[in-house]
Amino acid sequence: MSALSPALRHWVEEALARRGPALEAAFPPCFDWDALCADAPRFVRLVDAAALDEDDLEGGALACAQARDVLRLAYVATLAILAAGVGRVDPDESLGGLESLSDEEEEAFEDLVADSFESLERALVGQGVPARRGREGRAWKLVEAAAPALDALVAEAGLPAAPVGAAAGRTVLWNLARIGLLLAVLRWLAREESL
Repeated sequence: MSALSPALRHWVEEALARRGPALEAAFPPCFDWDALCADAPRFVRLVDAAALDEDDLEGGALACAQARDVLRLAYVATLAILAAGVGRVDPDESLGGLESLSDEEEEAFEDLVADSFESLERALVGQGVPARRGREGRAWKLVEAAAPALDALVAEAGLPAAPVGAAAGRTVLWNLARIGLLLAVLRWLAREESL
């Protein structure tokens, strides 16, 4: 069975169109995703120094735009994928609950990022094992549930297909997609913890 069924694909596309801007606007301010995306040209050069010339302003701007596109897609799509899997609750209602950010949710998100982000990121690239219990264990279960569908969606979107710096650019974009996935999972958990 495909990780991205036609029904799930349709739901995610609809959620991106209808809810995407509000979900982006409610992104926790403690994590500066614009600054992260602005560093995309530097990340490409770190992967392959010859992939993007420092004087290539057009290539650098394109790398930043691609980074924003893939991070935005990964973050909002992961929230939609998680909402589709909640079962007894209407997924649209679940997403609507994420369109504003309470002080409690922001504080919970900050704590989750500080406590678990680095460990989850290492585990996602096969360089560690996350805790199986507690907050980190719950986060890892959500990562495992959402990652296959998100990977399929990102591949179908074609965002990493022809980036600046070819192979290096694809590596950076896939890594940013994984960051978007992790941030969405932690945002989801922050909402759960504040209810």
